[in-house]
Amino acid sequence: MPTASPDEAARLREVERYRRSGALTGEKLERVVKLASTIFGFEHVNITTHYDDMQICHVRVGNLGRDRPRAETFCRVPVETRQTLVVHDLAKDERFRSSPLVVDGPRVRFYAGAPLISPSGHCIGALCLLDTKPRRFSQHDAELLTDLAILAVDHMELIRVNDEAKYDALTGLRNRPYLLEVMQTSIEADRMSSVVLIDLDGFKEINDSLGHACGDEALVLVAERLREFAGDDRVIARLGGDEFVIFVDGKADPIAAAELAAAVVARLGKAITLHGHLVHFGASVGLALRSNEIQATQLLANADLAMYRAKQDGRNCHRLFTREMRDTALERGNIVLEMQEAWEGGAFELYYQPIVRLGDGAWTGAEALLRWNYPYRGVLPPALFLPILEKSHLAAHVGSWVIEEACRQASDWRRRFDPNFKIAVNLFELQFKPGTLVPKVRDVLARNELPPQALQLELTERIILADDPRILEQVRQLREIGVGIAFDDFGTGFASLSALKNYPVSCIKIDRSFIAEAADNPADLSIVSSLINLSKSLNLETVAEGIETSAQLAAIGPEKGINGQGYLFSKPQPPRRLEALWAAERDAAPQRRRA
Repeated sequence: MPTASPDEAARLREVERYRRSGALTGEKLERVVKLASTIFGFEHVNITTHYDDMQICHVRVGNLGRDRPRAETFCRVPVETRQTLVVHDLAKDERFRSSPLVVDGPRVRFYAGAPLISPSGHCIGALCLLDTKPRRFSQHDAELLTDLAILAVDHMELIRVNDEAKYDALTGLRNRPYLLEVMQTSIEADRMSSVVLIDLDGFKEINDSLGHACGDEALVLVAERLREFAGDDRVIARLGGDEFVIFVDGKADPIAAAELAAAVVARLGKAITLHGHLVHFGASVGLALRSNEIQATQLLANADLAMYRAKQDGRNCHRLFTREMRDTALERGNIVLEMQEAWEGGAFELYYQPIVRLGDGAWTGAEALLRWNYPYRGVLPPALFLPILEKSHLAAHVGSWVIEEACRQASDWRRRFDPNFKIAVNLFELQFKPGTLVPKVRDVLARNELPPQALQLELTERIILADDPRILEQVRQLREIGVGIAFDDFGTGFASLSALKNYPVSCIKIDRSFIAEAADNPADLSIVSSLINLSKSLNLETVAEGIETSAQLAAIGPEKGINGQGYLFSKPQPPRRLEALWAAERDAAPQRRRA
C-alpha cells in the first residue's frame, strides 16, 4: 500500500468531486492524450487517478492503460512526490525492475508521468507516457509533459466548477438553476412530467428557538430523507430556504404523484433529534402535472400555488394544482398592482366608528378603519382588499400612514370636542418586522401632541399566533410608554387566553359573533357575561363589538365600565359626517339623562 499523506482524506474527497462531476472523462481529455501522443511520438498515453488503493485509467491512447492496484503502479511516485518522474529504462531502476509490469505481461520499459495537481493543491493522479522499449526523454520534454498535465487539470477543473454550480452547497442536492434547466429540457422534448414542491412547516420555529446552525442541520437531514425518493427519472433539488422539489420526468400520473406526495409528508413528519432536542415539523406539498406549459417557471409556479393551498387547508398535507388556483392568483396579482396605484394616488382613506360607553351612551373614542376609494366602484369595504394588503409589500407603509392620519384626526377632535377622546388603530403583522414600530409611534404622538394614553393599538389573533418574540418585545415597549393594547375579536380562537397571559393587553374586544346572538341565545349571552367578568377581574377595558340592535344592547345591559361599538350607534363614517353625528349625539345626551 502507498504511504498515506497527512491530507490523504482531503485528497480522496477531491478525487471524488472530480469523479462525480464527470470531469475525469470526455472529449477534451481525449484531445490532451492524443496531443501528447503526437508531440512525443508515443503509442501509449494515459490519464489516471488514484483512489484509496486503486489506480483508475480514465482516458487512454494504446492498450497499456488498465485499472490496477495502486501499489503496483508507476504513477504512484509522481502522485506522492508531486514531481514529474522520467524513467528511461524501468528494467534498470531498482524501484521498478521487479514490477510485474516490467518482468511479465506487457514488459514496460519506459515511463514518464506528470502529476495532476488541482487548484486546491491535491494531487489526484497523473498524465503518463509508456513504451515497451527504453526511450530518450529530455528535460524540455519533461517540462512540456508537465504543461500538458496542467492543461488537463484546467479542463477537469472547468467541468467540475460548472457541475458543482448546479448543486446546493448546504445539502448537496441539485439547486434551482439546474432544476429549471432539466425541467425546460423535458418540456422542449414534449415529455409529460410531475412537480412535487415541498415547503417545510414549522422550520422557522426551529431557527428561532435552536438557532440557524441547528436550522441548517435540519435542512441537511431533510435532504437525506428526500434522497430516499430518488430514481432514474427524478431530480431532487433545493429551491432555497426550506423549499425542495422532486421533479419526475416522463410521467404525469395524478395518482402516482399523490402517492409520492403523501409518502414525503409522512416521512418528513417523523421527529428528528438535533443536539438532544426532539424536533417535529411537517410539510405542505403542492403537485403540478404538465399539460401544455411551455416554460419551466410556469410549471413550478403552478406547484407553488398548490403548495399554498395545502398551507391554507391546514398544512402537513398535499394539494394538486387546478386552473381555479391560477385564476385566483391572477386576480390577487391584479389587486396588488391596483393597490400600489391606489397608495401612490392617495386613494386610501380612513373612516371612523364611534366607541360608546354603555352606561350613559357617551362617545369615548373611535376606531379608525381603512377604506379604498376605488375608481368606478366607490368605497370598497375592507373584506375585499385587507386580506391581500396585509400580506403585501404595502402593509408596513399603509399601516404607518394609518397611525399617522388617525393620530392627526384624534388630536383635532380632542381639541375641538373632547380632551379625553381616544383613537383605536389596527396593526398589520408586517409593521413589526422592521423593528421600528415603537420609535415611529413615539414620533407620531409627539408631532400630534397626543399623550400615549390617547392611542390604542389593536392586535389580531394572527399576530399573536405568530409567536414571535420580536413582536412581543415591541408590544411590551409600547405598553410601557402608555399606549393601549387591545386584543381584537377576543374569544374566537386558540390564542385568546394565552394572549392575556403573555401579552400586556389593556383591553379586550369581544367578538361580534357572540354579540349577534346574545339577545336570543342564552349560551352566547353566558359567554359574553363570562368574558366581561374575566376582563373586570384582570382590570382590563372591555368593548363589545357588533352591537346592531336595541335587543342586543339590552341583553348586555348598562354594565359599568363597558364600552360598545356597532351599527346601532353608527356605521363607520368619514370624519366630517362623523362630526355631524357626534354633535347630534351630544345635543341629545341631556334629554336622555332627564328621561
